[in-house]
Amino acid sequence: MGEVNQFKWVGVRPVTPYEGIPVFQYIPENATKVVAYNYAEDERVDVYVVPAGKTLFLTLAIFMVNAASGGYGNLHVRDDTDTFRYCLAVVRKPSSDGDTYPIPFILPLEIPENWKICLFSSTSNFFSYGFVWGYLL
Repeated sequence: MGEVNQFKWVGVRPVTPYEGIPVFQYIPENATKVVAYNYAEDERVDVYVVPAGKTLFLTLAIFMVNAASGGYGNLHVRDDTDTFRYCLAVVRKPSSDGDTYPIPFILPLEIPENWKICLFSSTSNFFSYGFVWGYLL
């Protein structure tokens, strides 16, 4: 493959297809952009519900918490029967300031029709915030 140590490279070195190439996420022409936001305090709320006949390609999620009192919160995905499927982020904190957790997806995460991205906060004065970006096909 050639010299692995980049400090020893001299001149121009051809790049193999899987290395050194930045990944840019282009939204396909026939896709619809999705940007959604919600917050929760001592409850579970929906951030986004995927419409029937569509698939959500999630490219970025941000989970934020502001813990005026101790508790936990999460950003998670539920299926069309409202059953918990998987968690994107979870935080347990004592009473303190807030934190921000960006969750980028280099390859978009596919979420099927009628599934939803939800936000949870375990107690009052523990605020969970969820932001999602992606596109529908």
